[in-house]
Amino acid sequence: MAPPPQPERYSPLAVIALFLVVLSVLAALFVGFLVAPLAILAAFYVGFAASDRSERARGTSPVRPIAPAVDDRALLEPVEAQVPGERPARAVAVRRRQR
Repeated sequence: MAPPPQPERYSPLAVIALFLVVLSVLAALFVGFLVAPLAILAAFYVGFAASDRSERARGTSPVRPIAPAVDDRALLEPVEAQVPGERPARAVAVRRRQR
């Protein structure tokens, strides 16, 4: 009489090897699709920053410094006191134009 069939058993080393292969494939996909594009973008950013800095140092940059929003001299002038209830002339003129 033939012995009963034994269930197939996997070798523990084969399972570990398969697991490591699958893990390495996933790591390669991660590096290929996520980290590599970020590295390329970082290289472009560093190149652009170096180019822009050298243009600014030479004075050939098309970017002009932004003018201050408030004139500093206006901050030093004294403010005239207003009588309560009396509107300045400019506010009255603006109100008339809105009608």
